[in-house]
Amino acid sequence: MPDDNLINYVSSIMDELLTGEGEYGLERTGYGAFNDNLEKLGGRWEQIKAEIAEVRKGNDKDTLLKSSDALFDIANDTVFSIEKYFVMRSASLARQLIVMGVFCFLIGIIIIGYYVREYFRLRKKTETLADMAGRDKLTGALTTERFYADAQKEPKHLYVG
Repeated sequence: MPDDNLINYVSSIMDELLTGEGEYGLERTGYGAFNDNLEKLGGRWEQIKAEIAEVRKGNDKDTLLKSSDALFDIANDTVFSIEKYFVMRSASLARQLIVMGVFCFLIGIIIIGYYVREYFRLRKKTETLADMAGRDKLTGALTTERFYADAQKEPKHLYVG
């Protein structure tokens, strides 16, 4: 078609994919196989644009059709390479999440263990201090108040003799 809007649109997408800069928010990856395919795709697209211009001048369409088939093959390879890249990145992210989850779980167990141990240590210390408070400092015997308080707690039994 003589209208170049579609060609300009595809060219802007290709430029953005190759540079990582443009209006569509497409970013360049660090994955070599994808970038190599993208470079091939960009080169083939430039060739196709020239062949479109030749067809518009009345030249044979067969070359353009063959180049278009090659372009679609490269485009498929490019899509498959980025898919492989995302699968690898997803697997890496999953491994990182698992490691972080296990790490957080272990840290949680350590923290809980610390606080449980601290609770029982403080509980024993409180019992020890309570016992010391109810004893005479010199003899260690129960104070009168403690003796009566402990005696009140004991169940009263009737002993028949």
